[in-house]
Amino acid sequence: SHGGIHGSDFMGYMEFKKMYTQARKAHNATLALIRRFWKQLLEAEVDFTKLSSLSGRIAEQEKMAVECYSKLLQKHSNSPRVIRDYAKFVEEVVHYHILA
Repeated sequence: SHGGIHGSDFMGYMEFKKMYTQARKAHNATLALIRRFWKQLLEAEVDFTKLSSLSGRIAEQEKMAVECYSKLLQKHSNSPRVIRDYAKFVEEVVHYHILA
């Protein structure tokens, strides 16, 4: 039926929106944790327990972001927003590992 098409479009949009929000949240959390990691490293007294904890949390958030972006790219590979945000994630987060 005609209404069913709109219903599935709406459900698809809601699924996209939820996944996109999760990806951005994990992306931003990863960046915030990276900033905290470097700030901690620059302290006069470096707390290696905190550094270790932050490192683990960075890895968790990064993994979540990668999973979300991967799903988004599989289902919405033509979305300029998804491609742009994933590229930004690679530049900001993955690039950090190369420099570290």
